[in-house]
Formats: sequence, structure tokens, C-alpha cells
Amino acid sequence: MTSRGQTWLDRLIAWSPVLLLGALAALTYWLNAQVQVAGPSFDGSGRHDADIFVDNFKAFNLDKDGRIRQALVAKRAQHYPDDDTTTLDAPEIGFTDPERPRLDVTADHAKITGDREHAYFEGHVKAVREATTDAGGKTEGPVTFVSEFLHVIPKEDRIVTDRPVTITDPRGTINSTGLEYDNKAKTLKLKSRVSGQLQEQADRDKPIHYQADTGDVNVQTKVGTLLGNVILTQGTLTIRADKIVFRQNADNSVSATAWGNPLTFREKRDQVDEYYEGVAQRAEYDGQKRFLELFDRALLRKGADEIRSNYISYNADTEFFKAEGRPDTRPAAAGESPLGARVRGVFQPQKDANKDDKTGKNGKAPAPPPKPNPPAPLKPEGALSPEPAK
Repeated sequence: MTSRGQTWLDRLIAWSPVLLLGALAALTYWLNAQVQVAGPSFDGSGRHDADIFVDNFKAFNLDKDGRIRQALVAKRAQHYPDDDTTTLDAPEIGFTDPERPRLDVTADHAKITGDREHAYFEGHVKAVREATTDAGGKTEGPVTFVSEFLHVIPKEDRIVTDRPVTITDPRGTINSTGLEYDNKAKTLKLKSRVSGQLQEQADRDKPIHYQADTGDVNVQTKVGTLLGNVILTQGTLTIRADKIVFRQNADNSVSATAWGNPLTFREKRDQVDEYYEGVAQRAEYDGQKRFLELFDRALLRKGADEIRSNYISYNADTEFFKAEGRPDTRPAAAGESPLGARVRGVFQPQKDANKDDKTGKNGKAPAPPPKPNPPAPLKPEGALSPEPAK
């Protein structure tokens, strides 16, 4: 062996322990990498931070003809680049595709995916699909969905949830845990804990009756003014006042403005054998929206609960009321205490309220209200005129 070859061999032998240790270190690192659970990355790639936010956000999506397909309003919108999602605070979204019924959705919060194919709504979610009319003139809807979570798929025209949900339309109310609603196929799949009740025949489908000391009724416009001990009824709805100006709406419901000292208003609540009642100096009732406003020394009573104020509004469909403290418009009469700009109310314990509703405060069934004198009917499909004398 040459002297040069001997020199390389000697060097290799001298470095062999170092090379062996290096190989063992590399093998140990590889084995550790195979069995080690991946820890968090600190390079920023795993963060979920917004890169853009907009307050008082408004956006519109147009089709090829320039018509609005989607309209979006929110208090704040935030975009997240890691998953391309957008979150919304207090969103109000309207889906207005020309060939589909309009769908409006409101909620506390929402998240929209980057491809805009899915929208997830959370917190006091309400979706309303507008009424539709087929070729035969039959109207369906509107349909209202109320839940704490709804998954809306706009292009498929579907609504999905696995949470408790309430569905309401003019025919009644359905409660369920979980649903799949396909607006294209007109199908509704309820998953579990299903219950519901069809409403009685709507008040608007019943005749309007009225009686008063004097009256002026226009047969063509179906508008009337009644004076003196006025009683106006339609189904379960009854208004008693000194003066009522009323009209028959296109859907056969009645709308009225009433004055009295005081006037009274009474109508049966949906789904329960119970009435809500109002007392005030003036009232305005929109029968199409089932929306009641009471003005001046107003009282609204529902079961054993009541609220007093100088202004109260009540939506009979949603059963939400609003009261505002307003100054008195006239001095309190003898024996009356002024309300002033205050709101007062009483919520009874639910057990006691239910007991009172069924048996009365004395343990006896409440006496039925006195029946009024035979009134003059106002037929929804006919002329606005009193009955002929017999």
C-alpha cells in the first residue's frame, strides 16, 4: 500500500468514532420525529386573526342583468384570511333571486364561507320566506323559522338545523328539534321531538259585525265611521269604543282606529285558550299585520300579566310588546293616579297564572262575557251593509 493510501486509512480509522456518533445522533433525531406529537407552530400560520373589518357594513350581489340577488347589512363585518370566512354582527340578509320567493334572515351573529355557498346564523335567528301565489291564485305562506342556529344554503335554497326550531305559517305552528327545509322541492323534514297545532279558522275569514248609535258606511270603499256605544267584532276580535273608524282590508281582515274613555280591545291568542286585552283612550289596529297600538293611559293584559304605560304596542303574531313612558296628555280624573312618563307592569308566577286562567281566582270557572245585541254583519265577500229589517 502506498504511503498516501495508508494515510487516508489512518485518518478514517481516527475519525470513525466521530462518524459513528453522528450517525447515531441522526438516527435518534429521526426516531424522535416519527413518534413526537406535533406541537403548536409559532410562525403565525395557525392564527385566526381578522385582516379587514368594516363597521356599518353593506353589500349587494347582482346577477348578470343587474338585479339584486343578495343584500347584506351588518353592524360589523370581519374577514379572516386563514380560512377566507367572514363573520357578521347583527346581520340582516335578504336573498332576492327573481325566480324564488324572497328570504330574509336576521340573527345576533353569522359566518359566511369564502365561496359564499354556506351561511351559519347563531343567536335569536329568524328566517322569513315571503308568501307565494301559484297560477291558480292560491297563496301559501309566509313561512317563519325561529331558532338559535340555522344553516342557510342559498344556491340550493335549503335551510338546515339540528337545534330546536319553531316553524309558523298561516295554517299553524310546528315545533321540532332539527329540520331540513327544501324550498325548491317544497319539502320539510322534521327530525325529532315534533309537535304542532293547526290554528282555528283565522279571524280574517269571518264576517265583520258592527253596531253603534249612528254610523256612516261607504259600500264601495268598505270604510265606515261609527259613533256612540260602538261594538266591532270579527271572529274572536272585539273592540268597544265611543268612536271607531274602520276599513275592510283586501285580505278581509279589519283595521280600525278607536277612541273611548276608555276603549277596550280583546282577541284570542294563537295556540292557547286565552285572550289578550287592551284598554286605552285611543287605539290603532292593523288587521293585516295583527299589530295593536294603545295610546294614553294604556293597559295591556295577557293572562294574569299586565303592563301599563301611555304607549304600548303589541304584535299578536310574535307576541312581543313594547312600552314607552310618555307624558300624560290630560290631567288624571278624580280617583285616578297619573301615569306620567313611566312604565309599570306585573308578571305573575307562571304556576299561579296558569291556575287562574283555568279556574279563576276563587277556584271557579270565570263567567262568560255578556253577549252583545244582534249586530249588523259585514260579509268578507259581499257588500258592506246592515241586515234588512225583519
